Amino acid sequence: MKTNRKETSENVGILKDNVSENVTKLGLRNTWISQQDNDPKNIVEIVKLWLLYRIPNLCTSIPVTRFESDRMYMGIINSKLKNESVASKESLRNALKSL
Repeated sequence: MKTNRKETSENVGILKDNVSENVTKLGLRNTWISQQDNDPKNIVEIVKLWLLYRIPNLCTSIPVTRFESDRMYMGIINSKLKNESVASKESLRNALKSL
């Protein structure tokens, strides 16, 4: 499903008009978390950027490609295993279990 330019600008307009106003009314400041779904209106680049730069705590479920996902997880694993001494399959297995 493609989202056209008019719908995209309307979605950003809705976010601009409603999010800040409602957060202020509820007195949440920076303590709230926004969670978005995989709806096409949320994965359009301009909407993703607006959310990224204006929402303090954004929890996304935007799909990533398999390659990006694998790279992300390998980066996390590498950073956590950086200080581990891994010399064999068994030591690697034990280190991964501790994550």
